[in-house]
Amino acid sequence: MTEANDQQAPQESHSDWAIRITEQRRLCAYAHPEIGSDRHFAEANRLEAEGLIDEAQAARAAGLARYTEIKSMYPWPGA
Repeated sequence: MTEANDQQAPQESHSDWAIRITEQRRLCAYAHPEIGSDRHFAEANRLEAEGLIDEAQAARAAGLARYTEIKSMYPWPGA
């Protein structure tokens, strides 16, 4: 065995692990095609491009509401 093989990768602290997992869960939830928030923002962009400003604002508001719900579902550790 060489010296490089004897060395282990540094252990991730529990708090770093918890933050990483929380971020992964949030990102997956935001992007979920049926219940995520990203779909509302995509719809808002499309509606705005079509000139439907009021509808775009409503879609954006729905996206922000869902985004806030997801953040509360997966709070930062220790928060």
